[in-house]
Amino acid sequence: MLSHWPRSMAGVALAASIAAGAAAVSVQGRAQIYATVLSDAKTPVGGLSTADFVLRDGGVRIGVLNAAPALEPLSVAITVSGFDEVDAPALTQAVERLRQTLADSNAADRVGVLGGQVVAGASIAMLSGPAAETAAAIQNAIRARRDPIDGAIAACEVLREAPADRRTVLAFFKRQPSETSSPAAEQMLAAIRSSHAALWTIEIGGRVSGRDPSPIAAIDLALDEAVRASGAIRERVASAGDLPAASERTAKRWLSQYLVTFTWPEPMVSQFSLVTRHDAGDVLTPEWTK
Repeated sequence: MLSHWPRSMAGVALAASIAAGAAAVSVQGRAQIYATVLSDAKTPVGGLSTADFVLRDGGVRIGVLNAAPALEPLSVAITVSGFDEVDAPALTQAVERLRQTLADSNAADRVGVLGGQVVAGASIAMLSGPAAETAAAIQNAIRARRDPIDGAIAACEVLREAPADRRTVLAFFKRQPSETSSPAAEQMLAAIRSSHAALWTIEIGGRVSGRDPSPIAAIDLALDEAVRASGAIRERVASAGDLPAASERTAKRWLSQYLVTFTWPEPMVSQFSLVTRHDAGDVLTPEWTK
């Protein structure tokens, strides 16, 4: 297993940037990272091979050693924030659509056993359990009235018991006019990084300008940073009725992920990014490596 964080080799400190975050290197000079390749429409770009990925530093491009579909098990914790009781049926359908998309993917060897859970305070229900159990967990999550940041922290704690690879938090988040700034924003980012859990969101409600000092903007900035560090995206939908389709899209992005193996570039090259040849899509990667 390769180191997750930058370390020195022969007294030379090495640090690099993979897409949106910092990667690490082993003393052998090899590293692995998960990559999601999305088109402009945010649909997954599949069918890529080793030859389709390169490391880029300015005008210099270096080929990677290997790129293949990610085979490690996918563990999922789901959080629900800001919704009302009337939204419960749509949320339940969204979770069911997520489960069905993963089950129907004909990729059981890639997905492994799904440790899916809905987090609601101290109440946890297995995503792989009966639909009624999932519905009850969602009702509990709605009543708990957790903000998305506290929910993400709780989900990370749940995922610490899951396999280290491909820990995934999916946050369903409905904007509320009365939102207040969460004091736990830094703790959320620390939890995401320390647990190596990717944070994906599906949100209802508009985005506030980054220049707006309101509490909603503060939450936006915290979520933006956590999602960027995760190599994930935030998706916005118009209404609760759009949640099931968004869940399916999100599951398909997870199923399209690649595991890319590369050799650490020249020690003096400190900044580079993982891209596709001919810019076949936008490459998202977390800031940690295997």
